[in-house]
Amino acid sequence: MKQHALRRFADVRLGDTIAGGTSDARLSWESRACRLVQEWAGADGASALHVEEAPSPAAIPRDLAARIYARHLDDSRCVTIEVVGRDRGQVCASAVIRVALG
Repeated sequence: MKQHALRRFADVRLGDTIAGGTSDARLSWESRACRLVQEWAGADGASALHVEEAPSPAAIPRDLAARIYARHLDDSRCVTIEVVGRDRGQVCASAVIRVALG
C-alpha cells in the first residue's frame, strides 16, 4: 500500500466524504473497505467494527464511498467511518471502520 501523510484529527469534520477505493477483485469486501480508510487516513491501524457482506456473490461492491460517521473526542483522536459499497447504483454492502488520526 502506498503510504500517505497521516491525516490530522483537527482537519476532519462530521459528514466529510471519502471517495474512491480499490477495485482489486482479489481482496474481500472488508479488506477493500479497510484499505480505503487506511489510504485516506495515512495509517495502517484501521479496524472494522461492523461489516455487512454483500447479500449474494452476484452483488459485488464495485463503487466505494465513505463518510465520517463519528469523531471521538477523547484522547484517542479516532474517527469512525461508514463505508458503503454499491453495485449498479444499488447499496449492496456496508462497513463501519475506526481509525486513529494524527
